Amino acid sequence: MQVVNTQFGVHLIQVTKRGPTNKNVQLAVIDRVIAPSSQTYQLTYSQASKFVSENQDEKKFNAAVTAQGLNKRLAEVRETTRKFPDWKIPVY
Repeated sequence: MQVVNTQFGVHLIQVTKRGPTNKNVQLAVIDRVIAPSSQTYQLTYSQASKFVSENQDEKKFNAAVTAQGLNKRLAEVRETTRKFPDWKIPVY
């Protein structure tokens, strides 16, 4: 039993039964555009160019994808294609 003094007087409080308890959590969403630096862009472009020059046929390409643990994705491209799929890049 607890004794509580308020502006209305003295109160005696006794907990006789408790209901289910809930976890309290806070959620925040941070939304901002993240762009690569020119150094990151140049490094990535250089790596992609090297990959293309070293893997000119399908067999070499597939072997390099497997060896480097890359995620190969396919897109159907035609003369009238104006937009490519918006593939999400995983963040580790």
